[in-house]
Amino acid sequence: MNKYTAFVLIKVKVGKLPEVVKELLTIEEIKELYMVTGPFDLLAILEADKYDELGEVIVDKIHNIKELDDTQTLMSFKTYRYFLG
Repeated sequence: MNKYTAFVLIKVKVGKLPEVVKELLTIEEIKELYMVTGPFDLLAILEADKYDELGEVIVDKIHNIKELDDTQTLMSFKTYRYFLG
């Protein structure tokens, strides 16, 4: 079965990165989490069995983290290569 994927760029309030990372790592649908350069601090890669689940995770779980400043979400609609480590 195909998975649905979203990439969420996350900007964190200054000095709150450790708390945000700890909270994000409790979200089961976040399969990968990276610290990145640029205007955002983190990149979370989410996977879910249903498209609607991604929206629920982003709105109900990620956006409820108080230490966030901003997010930008990119929804994937086709995967060309998937790396299984």
